[in-house]
Amino acid sequence: MPFLRVTMQWSGEQRGFVVETFFKNGESVVATQRAFRRRFGLNPQDSVPDPKTIRKWIVNVRTTGSAIPKKPAGRPKNVRTPENIRAVRRSIEHCVLCGNMLLPLEYRRKTVRRILQTDLKLHPYKLMIAQELSPQDCVTRRDACNAILTGLPPGTIVWTSDEAHFHLCGTSKIFVTGQVKSFVNCTKDPPTALKKNLYIFVYLFSIWSSVID
Repeated sequence: MPFLRVTMQWSGEQRGFVVETFFKNGESVVATQRAFRRRFGLNPQDSVPDPKTIRKWIVNVRTTGSAIPKKPAGRPKNVRTPENIRAVRRSIEHCVLCGNMLLPLEYRRKTVRRILQTDLKLHPYKLMIAQELSPQDCVTRRDACNAILTGLPPGTIVWTSDEAHFHLCGTSKIFVTGQVKSFVNCTKDPPTALKKNLYIFVYLFSIWSSVID
């Protein structure tokens, strides 16, 4: 049978009686529990404040003068202030890696992520992990090229494109999206819409390149 722990909500009257009885009985927890049961007419199987709870109330009385815990005054502090938002914006202009911003700003990771996504409208850039090429992949690529060469009419112009993204913060990592596009029968440059980045991130430098056959 699973053990179920129930948290009791003790009233201010009960807390005050426990504190008063505790000092009257020479700071005895057992005597305080017995007096508590008699005072409020409880049966032997009814719950009474446990020793840990009684000692906690005594500590609160000695430190704050009350057995009832005080609620924090005012509304919770909002860390997404205009000053903090500007600080995160300035920091991300130097480095787009979220983990590197936490140390100089001394903000929690959750706070930085919320400012980036909610206030600055920035979202994580998902990288695609390239799979290791197998010998069969080389054969498949060669067959695909042969199929293109034999299937296209003579004189057909084929554009094959790819794109890569570079960090502006000085890191040496190069992220290739793997978005390869082919444009058949293009007598001029591909349409302007096709030259736009497929993955937009304002702090990445993107290069779009193509090879004409």
